[in-house]
Amino acid sequence: MLLRRLIEYSEQIDMPPVMYTRTPVKWLIDLAADGRFLGFIMQEGHGRRADRGKELLAPDPGRRTVKIKPRLLCDNAEYVLGLVPEGKKADRVAEQHRSFSQLIEKAAGNIDLPELEAVNEFLRSLPDGLPDLPEGMEASHNITFRANDELVMAHPEVQKWWAEYAGTESGEIAQCVICGKIRPCLERHPVAIKRVPGGQTSGMAMVSANVDAFLSYGLSASMIAPTCLDCAERYAKSLNQLLSSESNSYRIGNTAFVFWTKEETDFDVLSFLDQPDTDQVKELLRSGFTGKSYESVEANAFYAAALSASGARLVVRDWTETTVSNVQANLARWFRRQHMTDAWGAEGRPLGIYALVSSLYRDIGREMVPSVPRLLVKSALTGTPLPDYLLYQAIKRMRADPNPARNDREDSFTMYSRMMLIRLVFNSHPDKEETFMSNMDINNREPAYICGRLLAVLESIQHQAIPGAKATLIDRYYGAASAAPASVFGTLMRGAQPHLAKLRKEKEGAYYALQNRLMDIYSGLSEWPSTLSMKEQAIFALGYYHQRADDRARAREHSEEKKKSQENPE
Repeated sequence: MLLRRLIEYSEQIDMPPVMYTRTPVKWLIDLAADGRFLGFIMQEGHGRRADRGKELLAPDPGRRTVKIKPRLLCDNAEYVLGLVPEGKKADRVAEQHRSFSQLIEKAAGNIDLPELEAVNEFLRSLPDGLPDLPEGMEASHNITFRANDELVMAHPEVQKWWAEYAGTESGEIAQCVICGKIRPCLERHPVAIKRVPGGQTSGMAMVSANVDAFLSYGLSASMIAPTCLDCAERYAKSLNQLLSSESNSYRIGNTAFVFWTKEETDFDVLSFLDQPDTDQVKELLRSGFTGKSYESVEANAFYAAALSASGARLVVRDWTETTVSNVQANLARWFRRQHMTDAWGAEGRPLGIYALVSSLYRDIGREMVPSVPRLLVKSALTGTPLPDYLLYQAIKRMRADPNPARNDREDSFTMYSRMMLIRLVFNSHPDKEETFMSNMDINNREPAYICGRLLAVLESIQHQAIPGAKATLIDRYYGAASAAPASVFGTLMRGAQPHLAKLRKEKEGAYYALQNRLMDIYSGLSEWPSTLSMKEQAIFALGYYHQRADDRARAREHSEEKKKSQENPE
């Protein structure tokens, strides 16, 4: 189904001619109408690969490995001029150049085109000696020809012949799995898929097999799924176009996501998945609540695929086919579930996929499990419940790093992202309300939640009594307190008494506020739980987070009121 949808998408885009692809070309060989050499013209490129030259539509024979396989009229200097790079055998380069010249000669014999004959005449003259090469030319640079002020490879007659010639290299007759027509099918698909993280820079094959376990009925290579030339080229070029588009592709780690719709639309799904804008999310939520569609074409089909690399092959990790209106409804639900107070007690902002994923790892580049961003994207687009495995990962990071710098906004944002992910896991299941634990709930009597709140208050007591302590009780006891409260809370409660006594002498107001808060929370607990399950540890983390956020909000309100009273004394 994915390949068929890519074929449909090819009708929406400006497809290159058959067996042509965008290729960086560094040099033009300028020729007169009779084939006389006029000079080299350097082509200026743009972007990251500017040094490789200007991108032009050039004939492409498909993937080239160790086999000598020339490209018509546009190839590197080894093929075009026989230029031997350092460390390469001259005999092989000579064979490459000979094959390139023979292809030109064959094309010139079938096309009545003076410009092509000029190229043929120039190549015949090369045995007499190469022209003086320009400074900076390398054997890897691509070169093409301009004759009589015309780019020869762009001539319609050349394009037509090349399409027919490339088609003659198709394999045996079979029914194409995509279009269903009986046609010559390819043993190897001609266009490689590029720009997938971790993949070969030369590109990868989507349909291929070279191990007996994947072969059947005597079929090998790409014939395991027979595909005609037209379909093979169209699906690959469509996918490459999606992967090269900033508005249609999204990458996290070694996974690339591509998105597109059957009909053109102004709806930009990537803006919601990458760095969602608060106002844009509010508009989406308003449209969902009122029943007003965010998209004018409600039946517009929406497609998404998650891709990764495995050596020389492309792996399709996930495939989604739905409608734009369904995606909008699911995204609205996704962001309603994100509504939560931030780490400073204010209204939180919506988060993108990367922010959620990065909260689970110390080093996202090395440690991230590829399935994690894929699960989050799938849930955001389709409403699929998130697995409890994500709770385990969040808890593991929480135990490893429970106490980000108290006044560090960046570390607090990491805590906010982690708690948001925990809530999303809970709220993604149909038995939970979307407002589940969005902020502090003083009526929540779950022992795990109460224990988390108590630990936050005990931390505040220590902080007030010993400001700037290097090793806090959170650093020492968070792991044990969140997994086996009964084993440490008695010690922590006793240890808080000297701190409270100190506060009573030095900060009487703080003492009464913290003492009352501690007793109010503790009164809701009949006994210390001996152990907490994984889900209960996640609830413990939310209780700890909510209490800290509430304490910060109270401190901020108290500071603002004190400032106002000083500015406006009565």
